[in-house]
Amino acid sequence: MAKKIAVELVELINLVNGETATKEKYKLYIESLKRKCGLCGKPFIPDGRPDTKYCDTCQEAGGVKLAYKKKISENDCLKLYAREYQRRYAHIRNLKGKERQEKMSELKLWVKNQKATEQKRERVEDKLVNIIQTFEKRPIPQEKPKQQREFKTFFKK
Repeated sequence: MAKKIAVELVELINLVNGETATKEKYKLYIESLKRKCGLCGKPFIPDGRPDTKYCDTCQEAGGVKLAYKKKISENDCLKLYAREYQRRYAHIRNLKGKERQEKMSELKLWVKNQKATEQKRERVEDKLVNIIQTFEKRPIPQEKPKQQREFKTFFKK
């Protein structure tokens, strides 16, 4: 894909310099640059960074914050994490000097531990989902009707 874009980029440069290149190649190049906005879903051409997730409109309107709030509202663990982070940071905000640096390093360590815990939880959830899916794919065993046994008598008449 990168080679294809590079070749089309050279052809685009040739077009700008007055050399021959087709409009179709230019359109293909533009189409290869388009991405889909992570919030509104509309196609856009990113400015600056090629890994931009949101269009300019969504970025200006605070779409990134909205996406974060939506993500938090859907996940109870993230909601608790955000609340606890804000509580801890509020205590640090008014401190000064060395004490503030110590508390900030503690906060960074806490964040790192929380992220590791979240990743472990996600892995466990993925495993559980896989187990559940495998059980859902299996046919449900049908219960066989119980046959009545004949009791043999040990005493002969």
